[in-house]
Amino acid sequence: MGIGDPTTNHWNNWPNSAGFDVREQVQTPVFLPMTGTIPAYAAGVLYRNGLGPRDVHADKDGRRVYRVSHWFDNLSQVHRFEIHPPSATNPNVTVSHNSRLTCDKVVERIKREARRTEFTFGPDRDPCQTLFQKAQCFFRPQPKDSPSSLCIGVAFAPNLPGLDAKAKRSEKGVDSKLTTLFNLSDHDMMQSLDPRTLEPLGVAEQRVLHPALKGQLSGAHAATDPETGDFFNYNLYLGEQPHGGTYRLFVVSAKTGKTDVLAKFNHTPAYIHSMFLTEHFVVLCVWNSFFRSFGAAILWNRNLINAMQYNRSKPATWLVVDRTPARRGVVATFETPPFFCFHTINAFEEASASSASDTVDLVADLSAYDSTEILTRFYIDNLLSDSPAAEKFGADLSTRPVYRRYRLPGVSLSGPKTTGKPPKPLKGEEVFSGPKGYAPELQTINTARAKRDYQFVYGVTDSGQSTFLDGLVKWDVRNRTYTTWSEPGQTTSEPIFVPDPERSDKEDGGCLLSVVLDGTEGKSYLLVLDAETMKEMGRATVDGVVGFGFHGIHVPQKMLE
Repeated sequence: MGIGDPTTNHWNNWPNSAGFDVREQVQTPVFLPMTGTIPAYAAGVLYRNGLGPRDVHADKDGRRVYRVSHWFDNLSQVHRFEIHPPSATNPNVTVSHNSRLTCDKVVERIKREARRTEFTFGPDRDPCQTLFQKAQCFFRPQPKDSPSSLCIGVAFAPNLPGLDAKAKRSEKGVDSKLTTLFNLSDHDMMQSLDPRTLEPLGVAEQRVLHPALKGQLSGAHAATDPETGDFFNYNLYLGEQPHGGTYRLFVVSAKTGKTDVLAKFNHTPAYIHSMFLTEHFVVLCVWNSFFRSFGAAILWNRNLINAMQYNRSKPATWLVVDRTPARRGVVATFETPPFFCFHTINAFEEASASSASDTVDLVADLSAYDSTEILTRFYIDNLLSDSPAAEKFGADLSTRPVYRRYRLPGVSLSGPKTTGKPPKPLKGEEVFSGPKGYAPELQTINTARAKRDYQFVYGVTDSGQSTFLDGLVKWDVRNRTYTTWSEPGQTTSEPIFVPDPERSDKEDGGCLLSVVLDGTEGKSYLLVLDAETMKEMGRATVDGVVGFGFHGIHVPQKMLE
């Protein structure tokens, strides 16, 4: 069924508080009851990041309680849904589930001190924290005493090249078997997990990949080439003049494990969650989430939000970097009017209208916001269905994104290597913007269409029916139409597309996997939709709640055997 009028308030039909405070762990896999049918081609493992407990009681006096303030500062827990294929003893697909908190030492530290001592995304809002305690935090290094001593839980990277010597590569370099699973966030730390038990195994900094990657910030969404397995990301070092930030775009070869820095440039430091990848280029857009005082504001505030500003007079800057063996560095720079973004969707190259034969236009799609006010909305009290604070944002679509396409024209495929400052900015073009309310967020596409022109993108909706996420949407990019799935009281999560090998001629031939909270029943379930029709195929229900996390990944059965 579709979503109704996005201006109509039906919050009472969408209870969601259970998804923000999860205390259960299921460390031994449990088979789940199912309804409907889950297709055999979906066999494999779906990994999902989620929230753990929101409240932590301090051990000192038993009365002080630390409460997580911002959604992005959740105490991370990982969930594992194994979709078992039919076998000789069981002709049906079955689903098992296990989960584990991956930041035990962080929780132990909070119990001792009744506060967070590491950097956070949003301010703690702890009225009991004194100026002395804040100053003490300022000089305290980020703790790294064990694999679970950091809270890392945004996106996954299976068999991250350069860090997994045991991974077996195919001739193209793509991992053929799952050996390790890495958890990434918006800083330079990476946490490895046991793919079966989810136990944290180790923590590494990006500088182990290359000594030049000494910066503090990075993108939770590294860009992985689906054909080669090569891993692309950026590393941002704060504090260097003249702009306060030094960016390094790098690639880790899936075939050799070697890391190369593709480009180094100075620019205003900003919070950048994701990037673009095309056949010949990596594109980093420095959108309008700039850090004050050249990034030094992060040190005093001990969080990102209070150090960030949205400058409406400053354009977004797009830096196009050569990813081919020519390694030409930053080959083009573009500017567009300001916007903010979390997630890029896809990018591809088209023949250019330019008279030059060796130029292409880059087409880049993303979900754009008018400001960074969405970061304020993501304080948990502003999302709870039973919280008065949510009234300010619940039916106000001004904090919702739009689906937007940009064109960066006339990028040269050849030429000399560039050194020093990036070239003078050219003007990027906005092709179209879709409506608010039904723009896809936490998006996914058929990865066979990555780096290519494509038609369909899937995501969650934030239409105003509830105080949080209230459905799933399929966007037809070419026709600019959309189809939705929604049911009252059901809070959705990022959909993951799994292709059907028997429908490979169809871009939407496959299914979607989304973990959904039934707020009325207080239980979560794995929902499977037909990606072509957006109709339910089946579901597997958890005897408990899967916390509202951000991202997931599906590892196919062939990588598990």
